[in-house]
Amino acid sequence: MEEESRKPASERKVPEFGSDKDFQLIQAINHLKGKPVLVSKTQVERKEEAKDN
Repeated sequence: MEEESRKPASERKVPEFGSDKDFQLIQAINHLKGKPVLVSKTQVERKEEAKDN
C-alpha cells in the first residue's frame, strides 16, 4: 500500500467496490458487527490557504 501512496494521483488505482481491499466497506461491516473500527492512516490534514480579501 505504501508504494501506491508514493505514485502520482493520476497513476493510483481506485479500489473496486466490495473487494477485500475496500477499506471503508470493511470498517462499516466491522462497525455493524460490533468489532473495533480502524481510522484511515492515509488521511492528511489540509493546510489553510491564504485568503485574498
